[in-house]
Amino acid sequence: MLSYHYFSITNTTNINFQSAIALYNQSFPVSEKLPISVIKNKIETDIFQLWIQKDQEKIILMAILCPLPNSDFTLLGYLATDPEYRGQGLGKQFMTFIKNKLQKEDQWLLLEVENPHYPPEQELKKRRVNFYLRLGAKILKDVAYLLPDLSEKNSPEMILMIYPDYPEDKLHPLLIEKLIKSSYQYFYDQPNHKNAHTLINKLPKKIKLIGN
Repeated sequence: MLSYHYFSITNTTNINFQSAIALYNQSFPVSEKLPISVIKNKIETDIFQLWIQKDQEKIILMAILCPLPNSDFTLLGYLATDPEYRGQGLGKQFMTFIKNKLQKEDQWLLLEVENPHYPPEQELKKRRVNFYLRLGAKILKDVAYLLPDLSEKNSPEMILMIYPDYPEDKLHPLLIEKLIKSSYQYFYDQPNHKNAHTLINKLPKKIKLIGN
């Protein structure tokens, strides 16, 4: 039976970091990946948190979180499970762990999830969104979101979600503007990227949270 113990990795020179990065590399498309050097630097400077789960010596889950300064939110940048261990509820268990951890600090998780309305792999994207909805996350309705250009490909179309159940059913646009700016600055190092300005200008005057 697998142990649901999680470990925070701060040493970027050991085998755990290398194994976690190997799982990261195989799990995400190039259009969504930060350079390894950036991840390493941000872990070493306490901007990123790298969490792992192991089955004996094998890393079977990795996640990268980024607390957004001067806010009640932490961005979930990446969450990946080893292909051999998928379907065993590991992602759900990790999200519960993070929820409990953040709730003790009156924090919420901000999720960037691929928009299932856009190809390719729309069915897979839909399953990911439904995964978070089943856990109690809510979608920021009518809020367009793009990643910055992390490769030569176009910026992926995303949606923003908040986890777990937020105490209000509406959010002020100024809060979302702040979160977009913080994500682009602290996670992607691109505070002046054109996408951020475009997204902020498109924010609706009233932002509703919708769930299952």
